[in-house]
Amino acid sequence: MKGRVKLKMVPKIILSVVMLVLGYILVYARPVNRPINEVDIFIHRNYDQFFLDEEEVRKLMSDKGRTQLEGALSGDLELKLLEDRIKEHAFVKSSVVSRNMDGSIFVEVEQKELMARLIRESAKDAYVSEDKELLGVSDVFTARVLLVRGDFADRMIIQQHDTLPERDSLLYLIESIHQNPFLRAQIAELNVDQGGSVVMHPQVGREKIIFGAATDIDEKLRKLKAYYDYVIPAKGWGIYDQINLKYKDQIICE
Repeated sequence: MKGRVKLKMVPKIILSVVMLVLGYILVYARPVNRPINEVDIFIHRNYDQFFLDEEEVRKLMSDKGRTQLEGALSGDLELKLLEDRIKEHAFVKSSVVSRNMDGSIFVEVEQKELMARLIRESAKDAYVSEDKELLGVSDVFTARVLLVRGDFADRMIIQQHDTLPERDSLLYLIESIHQNPFLRAQIAELNVDQGGSVVMHPQVGREKIIFGAATDIDEKLRKLKAYYDYVIPAKGWGIYDQINLKYKDQIICE
């Protein structure tokens, strides 16, 4: 009889052990109850623009060291708060923070893409982002982007909250150059006078490109592309001092 009682107890003991194991898994093996053993950071960059690195992201997440990351229980960290801290950086477009089952945290950061730099003679420069937002320059890194000089560059910053129709047109021109791989590589600088008239300076070649007002932008850029596709192969580099795109259906080479 005693042997039978012991045999009857075996399933109960096994069940108890299974329940204990399941309880451990449910309570202690959940990501929120595990100490963080690693913070894995991935930064999406465009055109070799390095405005922040992993160390800077860690500083943002930890509030400059005031919040412990490695060793802290994952559940003690608010992921939304960490994301918001990262997005406080002027050059961050988006951030996503997630927990992994192995006790690590994965951080994905996307930088803002910059299209141009507004150069000012007597004040700080500013960048123009892909969202046409004006951003202060970085003390850490200088982006290799289109340069915009002249009196109108100053106006774009000083009067950034005012309505300036010419500014919208110029921003469209900057965006059009940035989105075209050939023009992005070839056009180094725009000089824009007080009235919004544009002169382009190329990376390769000595000629000035007289663009005129930032109007009929698509047509003028098509003419500029035609100049590089057809005139340069036929005539060669360094022949002309000036290319004028101002006049409808004409490219005037001088």
